[in-house]
Amino acid sequence: MKINEISYVAIYPPIGIARIGNSPEHFLASDLPGVSEVPEGGYKDTKGRIKKEVARFRVYGFNSAGDVVKELTADEATINWRAEVANVKAAWYEFNNALDLGKKYSIPSIPRNSDVVGGYREQLAIKPSPITISGKDRNTPKIVPTDKRDEHCQLLEKYIYDKNYSFDDGKFYGKNVNLGHLQTDSEGRLLFFAGNGGAESTDNMPITTFANNNGWHDDTCDGIIRATVKINGREYEAKPAMVAVTPPNFGQGLYGVVTMNGSMPSASIIRPRSRSRSSSGWCSRAVRTGHRGRTAAHERIEHAAARQGRDFVGYEINESYCAIAHERVTALAAQACA
Repeated sequence: MKINEISYVAIYPPIGIARIGNSPEHFLASDLPGVSEVPEGGYKDTKGRIKKEVARFRVYGFNSAGDVVKELTADEATINWRAEVANVKAAWYEFNNALDLGKKYSIPSIPRNSDVVGGYREQLAIKPSPITISGKDRNTPKIVPTDKRDEHCQLLEKYIYDKNYSFDDGKFYGKNVNLGHLQTDSEGRLLFFAGNGGAESTDNMPITTFANNNGWHDDTCDGIIRATVKINGREYEAKPAMVAVTPPNFGQGLYGVVTMNGSMPSASIIRPRSRSRSSSGWCSRAVRTGHRGRTAAHERIEHAAARQGRDFVGYEINESYCAIAHERVTALAAQACA
């Protein structure tokens, strides 16, 4: 396929995961779901520090039918990356439950650091300046020796980065907090490096729980990744992506039996029918056989099941798992069983 077939461009992965680590060394996060990268030398450096897991973002060109034409690199396009991240946990609500459950199911949550009010709450949000980066091998670190030694009496090295590409001007109670930095690789792809895993209290108070510790901050963050792509005299604004910075993965290669990708379609569309002859069971039979009350909604569910490669027999409209559509689904089921 040719570049002139490109209709639009998009950033992949749509959600990139970067992980903090206290080592200046790193490895790239896997590009494939369900696959763990095994870095050379393991997940820790020779001093026992945890390597950073770096999120790599690419730009792909698509034709008007939504098919991939090719990945676009700095060899044939000018890619200007833009990233904006923040850590506003201390200025948000306490972590009690999801905030979209509605009045019937939610537990009331108060703001974290609720004793900080008005404009003073701005000092709780770590919001570094957005960063733009482009080109190949941008911001490769300069490694210099130091006269400092670690706890094993080994000499430490210092990695020096261009401050123009570091998220280090956000503040917590007036103190700068470094949330990471950007680099590009030899093809012009974006590399997002997380912070070092630092956390501290502004008033030297101890941690009392896994969340909601007033006066505390860490250097995780999340935000949006954008790119402007110029190719053959044309300019495209790429469909954006998100980046989330999380703690290290201490269980590399271990995956849950149930995945988000597998559970979400089932939660929102269909679920196995009960073997009992309940009203929902008779409803399911009516839906399967095309008898009384068959609607366009049933057709859509059948088509959704077919796309997932699943047999529709034995499945029904999901009344219990899809809370958002509960009322509508209940009404459709009632019509089918009338």
